[in-house]
Amino acid sequence: MTTEVETGIGSEFWLKPGTTGTLTMLGEVTNIPVPNGTTGLIDASHMKTVGFKDYIAEPLADGEEADLEMNWIPGSATETLCLSAKNKTCDFKIVIPVGAGKRQFVGKVLVRDFKRTNPMMDKRTGTLTVKWVGEITESAVAP
Repeated sequence: MTTEVETGIGSEFWLKPGTTGTLTMLGEVTNIPVPNGTTGLIDASHMKTVGFKDYIAEPLADGEEADLEMNWIPGSATETLCLSAKNKTCDFKIVIPVGAGKRQFVGKVLVRDFKRTNPMMDKRTGTLTVKWVGEITESAVAP
């Protein structure tokens, strides 16, 4: 039996820092995490709880932090964009190929940091640390 698994080649991450400007695709991205929200738990146990603790879901979801990895090109438009977005809440869009079509995720991220590495015997890399914030819309899009 053959598998239907695909690679992430062709995926895109777009970012718009601040309230002005347009969404701009980051260059040379090598790993794009898919955004998820998480909800914590509140311990609702009391003195009459029996067996296991009792929990309720927190009323607010919390987006986890994620790292976007890329090749770092010093002085590039992507580097400039990532540095300007630091500590800002930005619009984002992720586009991933799925078979003959595409799927996209749209929402907001808080850009926490942009770290760059300059190893002696390997490629330079950049890591954009983001925190997913707000509702994220996932949908199929025409190819």
